[in-house]
Amino acid sequence: MKSIRWKLVIIYVAMIFIVLILAGTFIILSYRSQQENKAERDLKQYAATIRENIIGEYEEPGLFQTGFDSPTFGISKGEFQGNILDAEGTTIASNSTGGDGIFPKYQSTAIISAQHGEECFIAGRKHPDANDIFTIWMEYAVPVRNSISSEVEYIIYVRVNADSIYSSISETTNTFILAILIALVLTGILGVVFSGTLTGPISILSSKARELAAGNLDQEIPVSSKDEIGQLTESFNYMASELKKTISEMESEKNKTEIVLYNMTDGVLAYDSGGKLTHANQVSEELLGAENVTGKTFDEIASLLFPSAGLSVSNPGSFRESTLTIGEKYISVSLTSHKNAAGVLEGIVIVLQDITKHKKLDDMRKEFVANVSHEMRTPLTNIKSYAETLMDGAIDDKNVAMDFLGVIAGEVDRMTHIVKDLLELSSLDNKQLVLDIRPTNICDIIRETIKQHMLIAKKQNKDIYFEEPGDNVMINADRQRISQVLTNIINNSVKYSYDGATIEIWIEQSLYYIRVFVRDNGMGIPKDDLRNIFERFYRVDKARSRALGGTGLGLAIAKEIMEAHGGGISAVSEFGKGTTMILRFPNKTEVKNLNDESEDF
Repeated sequence: MKSIRWKLVIIYVAMIFIVLILAGTFIILSYRSQQENKAERDLKQYAATIRENIIGEYEEPGLFQTGFDSPTFGISKGEFQGNILDAEGTTIASNSTGGDGIFPKYQSTAIISAQHGEECFIAGRKHPDANDIFTIWMEYAVPVRNSISSEVEYIIYVRVNADSIYSSISETTNTFILAILIALVLTGILGVVFSGTLTGPISILSSKARELAAGNLDQEIPVSSKDEIGQLTESFNYMASELKKTISEMESEKNKTEIVLYNMTDGVLAYDSGGKLTHANQVSEELLGAENVTGKTFDEIASLLFPSAGLSVSNPGSFRESTLTIGEKYISVSLTSHKNAAGVLEGIVIVLQDITKHKKLDDMRKEFVANVSHEMRTPLTNIKSYAETLMDGAIDDKNVAMDFLGVIAGEVDRMTHIVKDLLELSSLDNKQLVLDIRPTNICDIIRETIKQHMLIAKKQNKDIYFEEPGDNVMINADRQRISQVLTNIINNSVKYSYDGATIEIWIEQSLYYIRVFVRDNGMGIPKDDLRNIFERFYRVDKARSRALGGTGLGLAIAKEIMEAHGGGISAVSEFGKGTTMILRFPNKTEVKNLNDESEDF
């Protein structure tokens, strides 16, 4: 039986049943004892009356009357039977005789006790009456002793018909049993109602607790009483409210953590104490490949990331770092294990950082230092050698001296250009670039820049063509800085295009932007290098760039200047077919987010 409600009902009914049975048994037994005691008193009184009125009047044996009436104290003649028996138990006188005048014969334990000198009362014994019909009798026998010899001379044996008494007791018992049954039915009904007042709220609490455990946190039970059940309900409502608040905070923190992890630029792998993967963000799969992450245990991933360390989940170490190369990627790997207060391993976290860009940047910086050192060493060497030659006497020859001084001046200009680029990058890094922004005709800047490069282009059998728009195109810009950008781009187009090439320049206007296109049909830029050409120190063709005096800083400076104007610079190229550079300026006639990239080309 699993329901506490039925347990309460059964206990309640059983308790009432036991109380009623005990009370009824006590009442019935008391009533029966009362009736038997009353009958015993009546029989003793009747026996005393017989002794006084019958035997006492006739002292000599056999002289008293053989028939006598029933007593006159309210008992009918048919109910009481009075008998005088001799010492042998033979009836010698009686108030009840058969139709032929013969006295009845009696066999009773009470008579036997009286023969032995003991009075005796027996209640509820069945004996046949004068008509041989078995009847329940209450019997009493008392001996009458001889006054001289003290021997039992007579026995007074009286009995009363107890059918009515026991019938009354039986009816009382039946009535009480019926009352018990009715009481049990009513008790059961009241027990169900009573237990319902207790178990009903408990059942509601259980149901709500199951819903709460299933994740439905919006649980509130109306409080209908101020007793312990009501207090329990209030405690449940408070617990549900606090649990909802706590889980909400935990979910919020979990969501924040997941958002942070999934939006980190670093890859994160988390393992439990058994080496099973519990978390892996998208970056980790991109860095290592999904096939190397999904479903892999710590032992398997450790053999990939730390191949020579011999790490396992039973011996992960506390902290390790390494650098891993996968394809063209350089990945910094750091491993940290965390333990509880007892020193037992709880989990392992591996952080993956893509340092490819930093590695390449570092390599480019090293290369830049080497290039600058080479670029500086070459003119310094030339300057030194020419100066020493002049000092050795060549200065006396004016023509030779002038040629040598011209070479020295050119080398100085070359070093000055390198230093100037370095200083300009430094000012850009330190946000020290000050722009003189004013309305400027971009067409004028383009014409001036073309004029500056036309002579060099003609010497190399190259042509620069500007498709001028019908009207002036005005932009808000620093004229000198934009001229510097165009100079760098046109200079690159002339420098890196083949003999006989044509550099085309044109302008396009849209709703939000003004674009300047510079296209050449030179060597072009490989696809892998295209996204890096605006990075500092980066050069596509290192050998040719060195030969042509490039430092890899021109486009990086151009990009910084364009972004300072609220615009941008981009490139489209196909290797071997040429490159198109696009300068994008905000259209001064429109108000729009100037960083909108929806119309790059």
